Amino acid sequence: MSSHIHDCITRAKWYEISARSRKLLILMTLRSQVPCKLTAAKIMDLSIESFGVVKIESYYIIFFQKSNESLPVRFCVRIEYVIINEEKYYWLLFSLSSICVIFIIMVIICCDIMFISLVQHVCGIFAVIGFRIENSPTVDLSRETLTGPRFRTNSQDIHYKHFVSCIRDHRRALEFADLIEATFTGCFGIVVGLNLQLMSITAVQDQKLNSLHIMTQSQSIQDTVKYIMFTFAQMIHLFFDCYMSQRLTDMSAYIHQCIARAKWYENSARSRKLLILMTLKSQIPCKLTAGKVMELSIETFGMCLKTAGSYVTVLLSMR
Repeated sequence: MSSHIHDCITRAKWYEISARSRKLLILMTLRSQVPCKLTAAKIMDLSIESFGVVKIESYYIIFFQKSNESLPVRFCVRIEYVIINEEKYYWLLFSLSSICVIFIIMVIICCDIMFISLVQHVCGIFAVIGFRIENSPTVDLSRETLTGPRFRTNSQDIHYKHFVSCIRDHRRALEFADLIEATFTGCFGIVVGLNLQLMSITAVQDQKLNSLHIMTQSQSIQDTVKYIMFTFAQMIHLFFDCYMSQRLTDMSAYIHQCIARAKWYENSARSRKLLILMTLKSQIPCKLTAGKVMELSIETFGMCLKTAGSYVTVLLSMR
């Protein structure tokens, strides 16, 4: 599309415009002759041609290599097919395994995106409630109006109506947070349990099972990089879950700070009683747990890393 500007200038009726305008078109033509490109680490341009070159080079290595030795059969994940011949049906099995891995990763990413969106939504609700409490409407009322009998009705007390609306929104936010906890607590229990085991087992080499892992000697740099990336992916996944849970906890406790900073002394006695109820309710922050066993937070993330490191030390000492 960036080079499309040059074609549009060529097809334009430039001969019908003034000389000054044609000079501007000349400048645009010179600029559009260098199209915009995206590169891979400033080394290779990303395009359909680059994709074809990579594929042709890979096929050339496979079919036109000088050595008579066949390349080892490799899949994106280590899979053992007992009945099917892996060398004969390599491309079919490779395609199936790649599709399965892509679908699994997409499901995990979609679940995480849904979780992040829900947590951000409820955090936004808490932020709006805190802003409304801290910036309550200021109405100049005389002392006679504040102590009069008509002020006891809801239609006269503006602050009371405002705080009632805030309490309703706060209750809905708490219910929404409880619904998130009930929905994702089982998933978090599985994620935390698997992450501890995967990060520990990936960091240990078992020569009897022909497994290649990090932190020990491996047969190739490619396998080492693969398992390093796998370990970092598990750590990042666990970190995002713990970080979003910590953010939900902080935003739910943020209501208490907003009530403390609000000008509650300028409101009526009935409105101050409502603020007392909200203060008591906000002293218990919302928390997300992993299987109703462990609370998710930044502190939990650090504890999981320490536990995984302890497992690695124990497994290495047992060799």
